[in-house]
Amino acid sequence: TFEDPNGFDENYTSRFIMYPNPNDGRFTISYLEEVNDFEVFVYDYYGKLIHQQKIDCDPDCQSQIDLPDLTKGIYIVKTLSDKGVSSAKFVVH
Repeated sequence: TFEDPNGFDENYTSRFIMYPNPNDGRFTISYLEEVNDFEVFVYDYYGKLIHQQKIDCDPDCQSQIDLPDLTKGIYIVKTLSDKGVSSAKFVVH
């Protein structure tokens, strides 16, 4: 498995989907595995945590993330649940 210099494993299946990407700081995140809840962490390109949110999966594992004050750039979203950790990059335009 190749790990890129940013520390993200490029050879795995994500546990979530997010859309749209790119976006304006507002996006939907849907967890793909059956869990009771999960946490979402958003980091800027430099690794600074800028948002943290716990999402309860009742009735479903989907939530709107609303961060309209994000500046243009690349961000990382990470999810954490009892199934593990998953991450992806997204762009704010």
